[in-house]
Amino acid sequence: MKVLKTNGQLAELDINKIHEHVAFACEGIEGGSQSELESDSHITFYEGMPTSEIQKTLILTAADKIRYHYNWHY
Repeated sequence: MKVLKTNGQLAELDINKIHEHVAFACEGIEGGSQSELESDSHITFYEGMPTSEIQKTLILTAADKIRYHYNWHY
């Protein structure tokens, strides 16, 4: 499956790259869980999905968790 990068090129979806970025983003967030963030984001990948959509979904999920869940705080 290919995703659309911000530079306009199509590239193979690399789930490991997403795992790495989410792990980095969760550093320093007490109570934060990489796997919880990934599963709660409910991303449904599709052919040609923009990587910006993946990023936005993960960011909004993290923001909601920080805002509404006492065990997630920065």
